[in-house]
Amino acid sequence: FPGADVWVEFGPGEFRRGTVIAAGGEEVLVDFSSDAGGEEPCLRSSVWPANEPGLYVEDLANLVHLSAATLLENMRCGLADDQIYSWVGPSLIAMNPMRPLPDLYSPHHMSHCHAHAVATGQRPAHPFVQAELAIRDLLRHQRSASFLNAAKTRNIS
Repeated sequence: FPGADVWVEFGPGEFRRGTVIAAGGEEVLVDFSSDAGGEEPCLRSSVWPANEPGLYVEDLANLVHLSAATLLENMRCGLADDQIYSWVGPSLIAMNPMRPLPDLYSPHHMSHCHAHAVATGQRPAHPFVQAELAIRDLLRHQRSASFLNAAKTRNIS
């Protein structure tokens, strides 16, 4: 555990990345020097393992460590690279980039998603791929299907 990269929750949705120096009992000593902090004792219940810095995965099930902090970090890394979609099992999650992404829905991108899904069997996180998979299921099973849009807007400051 000493030397491990961790996320520490300081309040709802407020996480800081640090490195464990020592652990004992209910407290963990964490070094926050990478973000101009120092060493601080933290409650063990607020300390979560971190994934490698800058990691972005399209399917959140592929995260090695799964917590609120790692989910937020994954989405932040994706947004920094204009990747606004992620999968959680069969569900597609979308983040509002708060800026235009003109190539995201272009005919070229649509054909790329189709070709990639056909050639590799993988599914890049994008609504075009979700539509492609739904059409394939419709044709394969010869029965009606539907999409569920469970949109929830939440601002995180």
